[in-house]
Amino acid sequence: MENESAHNSSHINELIDLFLENLGQLKFSPASIKTYQGALLDFVRWLTGQGKTDVRAITKGDIEAYRLGLVARHLADAGCHSYLRVVRKLFRYLEEQEHILINPTADLVLSTPTRRLQYVPNDEDIRALLDRIDTSVPYGIRNRAILETAYSTAARRSELMGMNLRDLNLENGTVRVMGKGQRERIVPLGRQAILWIRRYLDEVRPAWGDDTNEALWLAPGRTRLTGAAVHCELRRLWLESGGTQKRIGLHCFRRSCATHMLRNGASPVEIQMLLGHSCLRHLRQYLQVSMTDLQAAHAASKPGQ
Repeated sequence: MENESAHNSSHINELIDLFLENLGQLKFSPASIKTYQGALLDFVRWLTGQGKTDVRAITKGDIEAYRLGLVARHLADAGCHSYLRVVRKLFRYLEEQEHILINPTADLVLSTPTRRLQYVPNDEDIRALLDRIDTSVPYGIRNRAILETAYSTAARRSELMGMNLRDLNLENGTVRVMGKGQRERIVPLGRQAILWIRRYLDEVRPAWGDDTNEALWLAPGRTRLTGAAVHCELRRLWLESGGTQKRIGLHCFRRSCATHMLRNGASPVEIQMLLGHSCLRHLRQYLQVSMTDLQAAHAASKPGQ
C-alpha cells in the first residue's frame, strides 16, 4: 500500500516510481515495465526542460506541446503513439489514485498508427533453415530442438527460453507456457518437436546439467540458455540457408506458425488460444497476412473475368 507521504507527493519522479511499482503488482513483465520506464524518462526530461516537476501544474497544453515535440524529432507514428500511450496511462493511474484532480490527458485521442506487415518466412524457408543445422554435434541437436519447439508452439522468445523440465509432457505431446501477466497455457507439440526434444534430453542435456537444474534449455556451463545466444545462432543459420536479408528472429517462428495454421484452415479463436492473446484484435497482423495471400490467389485465378 502507498504510505501517506507518497500519497501526498506531487513530484513527478516519485509518482512515476509508484506507477511502475503498481505495474509490477499487476504482473506486468520486467521487459514491459522497462519499456514504460523508458518512455516516462523521456517525458520527464522534456518536463524538466520546461521547468515542471509538479504533476498538478501539468496542463493539456503541455501534453500537446510534448506531442508536437515528438513529431519534431521525426519519430515514426508508432513511436509517438507508444510514448503518448504510456503518458496517458500514467495520468489515468494518478487520477484513479487521487494524486491529481484534473487529468491533462483526458481528451487525448490517439489514432492507431499504420503498421507495416511483418515479415513471415514461408514453410520452405523455415525447413531450409532447420535442415541447415548440424545435428551431428550437441549444439546442433539442442538448437534444432529449440527451433522445432518455437515453430510448433508459436511461443514468444521469453516464453520459450523460460521453459522448464516440469513443463514438458511428451507423452501427451504438450508443454506448459508461462505467458504475459503470469498467465499459463498448455500448447501442443508437433511430431518433429517431440522427436528433437527427446534427442536433446537423451543425448545432450545429461552432460550439461541434471534434473536439479529446472531449466529446459541449457548452455554447456549448466546455465539457462539466453535468447540472445539463440538469436545469434539463428541469424547465422538463416544467412547460410539462403534466407533473404530481411530480419530474422524467434518471433518470426511465432508469426510463421500462426500464419501457416491460418492458411491451412485453423480458426482465429484457435490461433488466439495458441498465441496466448487476451482478445482477437491482437490477431490483426496474422489475418492481414492471410488476406494478402487471399488477394494474390484471387488475382491469379481472375474470378469473374
